[in-house]
Amino acid sequence: MTIDVLKKEWWILVGKEQVGPLSYLSLEKDNRFTPDSFVWKEGMEDWQRARYVKELENIFKDPPIDNEEEGEESETPPEDEELIIDTKRVAPPFWILWLILAIIITYVWTQLR
Repeated sequence: MTIDVLKKEWWILVGKEQVGPLSYLSLEKDNRFTPDSFVWKEGMEDWQRARYVKELENIFKDPPIDNEEEGEESETPPEDEELIIDTKRVAPPFWILWLILAIIITYVWTQLR
């Protein structure tokens, strides 16, 4: 079965509002569209949940795994992934700064006497 992914023929129910016509590609990208969304297009007798419409089943499938069997982990991470290490320093609590300042002032004061 060939699907024209650009043809705007699909309608979806968002709340009580009928939204469309939308293309197959638009449905894929629309975050309001879920397997439980009601859909309709010309030729359908009535609104149906998207999960039961054969033409839309590929929208909800997981993408294929690249040359790996299920359950196997790759030994090397893909090149486009990189390890990010957060090196932001967190400032110490303000009272610690006051304590250090008080110690320094006390030391200097006792040396000047």
